[in-house]
Amino acid sequence: MKATWLCIALAAISFGLGYSGNFSNADASNDHVGEAGAAIRLDHAALRQIIAAGDLYALRRLLRSGADIHARGEDGLDALLFAAQHGQPGIVHELLASGANLRSRDGAGNTALHLAAAAGRIYTLEIVHRHGLDLEKRNADMHNPLHYAAKTGQTDAIRALVGLGANTRSMVRQDIATPPLQVAADAKQWDATALLRRMGPDYTVHHAAGVGDLRAVREILEDEPHLVNAATILGVTPLLEAVMTDHTETARFLLERGARMDASTLEGDRPIAIAVLRESKDMVDLLLEFGLSINDTAGSRMEETPLHLAVRRTSPDMVAFLISRGANIDARSRTGDTPLHLAAEKGRLDVARLLVENGAFLEGKNRDTFTPLQIAVNNGYADIVAYLHENGADISTRDRRRYAPIHVAAEMNNERMVNLLLECGADPSQKDRDGRTILHIAAEEGYLPLVRRFLEEGVDIESQDRERRTPLHSAIAHGHRDIVDYLIERGANIHARDADERTPLYTALFHEHTDIAKKLVGLGAEINVLDRLGRTPLYAAAENDTSDAVQWLVELGLDPDHRDAANHSPLHAVAERGCLESAEFLVSKGVELNVRNAEGRTPLHIASRRGHILIVKALVANDADIFLADNQGWLPLHASTAAGHWGPAQLFILRGLDINTPDKHGNTPLHLAAVNGHLPTVRLLVGRRADLFALTNNGKTPLDIVLEQVKRRAPALGMTPMQIATRLGQDRTVIFLRTVLFEEYRNAAIFADLERLEKLIALFPEFINGTLFGLTPLHHAARAGHADAVRLLLENGADPNILALSIDGYAPLHEAAENGHMDVVRTLLLHGAQKDQPSHRGETPEQVARSAGHMTAARLISQFQAREG
Repeated sequence: MKATWLCIALAAISFGLGYSGNFSNADASNDHVGEAGAAIRLDHAALRQIIAAGDLYALRRLLRSGADIHARGEDGLDALLFAAQHGQPGIVHELLASGANLRSRDGAGNTALHLAAAAGRIYTLEIVHRHGLDLEKRNADMHNPLHYAAKTGQTDAIRALVGLGANTRSMVRQDIATPPLQVAADAKQWDATALLRRMGPDYTVHHAAGVGDLRAVREILEDEPHLVNAATILGVTPLLEAVMTDHTETARFLLERGARMDASTLEGDRPIAIAVLRESKDMVDLLLEFGLSINDTAGSRMEETPLHLAVRRTSPDMVAFLISRGANIDARSRTGDTPLHLAAEKGRLDVARLLVENGAFLEGKNRDTFTPLQIAVNNGYADIVAYLHENGADISTRDRRRYAPIHVAAEMNNERMVNLLLECGADPSQKDRDGRTILHIAAEEGYLPLVRRFLEEGVDIESQDRERRTPLHSAIAHGHRDIVDYLIERGANIHARDADERTPLYTALFHEHTDIAKKLVGLGAEINVLDRLGRTPLYAAAENDTSDAVQWLVELGLDPDHRDAANHSPLHAVAERGCLESAEFLVSKGVELNVRNAEGRTPLHIASRRGHILIVKALVANDADIFLADNQGWLPLHASTAAGHWGPAQLFILRGLDINTPDKHGNTPLHLAAVNGHLPTVRLLVGRRADLFALTNNGKTPLDIVLEQVKRRAPALGMTPMQIATRLGQDRTVIFLRTVLFEEYRNAAIFADLERLEKLIALFPEFINGTLFGLTPLHHAARAGHADAVRLLLENGADPNILALSIDGYAPLHEAAENGHMDVVRTLLLHGAQKDQPSHRGETPEQVARSAGHMTAARLISQFQAREG
């Protein structure tokens, strides 16, 4: 035993020299270790090593020396939790006898029972439970140990827990059926699922109700009457199952037994809604017979009555049936829609007639302030519009945009509807909320016949909207040249200014209609005018895709080096848009290249962020400063990598920019590319040896920062294509960076680069047992015979018994044995390697050593006796 203690102590000293910060120095007066054992201070890592080795005597020595059994590692585990996870029942008993906290939990709320269950440590389970730890203790996910064992597929642990009294019907959440069986199924732990099914029924009342098995429903509810209203994880009750499959007799029995008619699925489908959509009049009458209101909205997400549903999705016969049963014809949904609104929306004239004939209100407004007539106009149903107007509907009603029905018709370019509304007396001079007349709308949409018609109706050609834009501004912005010509011909003012002090000329240039701009100048439009931001029309031209307008305006005398109120130059605008010819033209005119705007950004920053590589090259070739930082410390390199533009990034790297330069927050270019999911740029930076270990001011690596973003992001539902692309890019970046780190681990293990290996373990301990091409770092270190690397990996949690994902399927001990690395064989055995573990081919390490001719290694393995706890 003395020799064993000596091995542990020496290993701890060796580990402490190679792993910064985890071990205290030995006392200066005790700098040698005698056979009786010198006094060595072992910190928490050494305690874990002893626990993992199962050395009870070494543990007792360490406890007598005052070791802190309550200290926690980076994984949040104290000594008891660590021992429970590693299945050391003797150690667990000793720790509890020495004052370990039985109710200790890790960061996820797991007790020793949880960790032992997840690891399949049945003897440890019994020890911990015998000391009084409750089987119903829940972690942060509301899992008790039995749920946890089910989730991780530990069938032996499940048997042990049930034998100790664990409840197989215990729910994760009380409102959703989630017993251990369901947990195991969700986790695809099929062995555990099969075991748990043998411990309880698998044919539920829901199954029986759904197939109309009335006898089974009776039998189940006789034994467990409370199941009559039990809901599945989708919110489906037995009654909903019966209604969905139109089993009326089963539904009647369930109702007689107290089934709730207001139950709904997670999607908001209620029994009455399902019956109506199936047009099952018998089922509707059955529900009404049992007291359900024909106007019931309970459980409906949109608060729609059965009549709403029928108008939207069933035949007029079903609508008439519901009206005959007393349905409220003017009932409103959550959006304020009446059944008549829905009929108008769907163009169902026959249903609209049926509703109006039964007294439906014509002027009701929904949440969007639309009347049924406005909805019919918007959807182009002239027959319904005419019918509603004939029955008294208001033709001048307004919605919240202040749109009258004629605004809607104009926007839809529906001449037939426009003519109908004008014939019905609609006022053509009405303005919407933005101050637009129907002339603005027709000019904006390019509807020349409507423009002519509206001018004939007397609409003011100089009418201004709230932004003081005239119909001429609107027509120019959308490039409707025929309407521009017609409006000018009818006397439209070409000098009119909008709220931004922009004339029609500025509007024409901004929207790249140079021919219209030249026509306006030819008609006398002034060019040297400033807008509200202090910009000349040259700024508008600078955002064009060609340089024609820029050159034309400079030739007419506009200053190419002008600055607006934010110190933004035309070159900034060109860099944003990306027209190389315009950039080269302005550079040739001698404009300042390194001018900073209010955010400290030069044109080079902006071109880099936008990925305009040709402009970047042109600016750099003309001596634009690549080392200038903006107000947040970004170089042009940061700007390009944050936006995922590897072309400019590569140019800056080749020009000598430090690839690991941090900004004011400590973000390197790799941090910015990773967090934004720009995998090609990440690949470029990693290929150029960007520092994977670089830390932000908050101590985050590039992988840390993208993982944080992944954890915080919202569900994908409702995202834009750009957001989805970013999401996918982040996921792929995580995979790539993890793969790179696995490779770093592998290379450090193969070449015994202990310094890099220590850094990897410190920053990325979760990858220590990761596999690359089927092999863990420990496999590689064992194969190469690097005992120090093997020891370092083992002392930091490397599993010595993982089989390679290969045809041979060797464990690290097989690798060391095959290559005759005696020191590695001995180290692996001392750290818990199973000497009789078969490979995928069924060979033990001893057999592999003998086959390779390494008899000494074979004898060492054969004669080794593992220390028992």
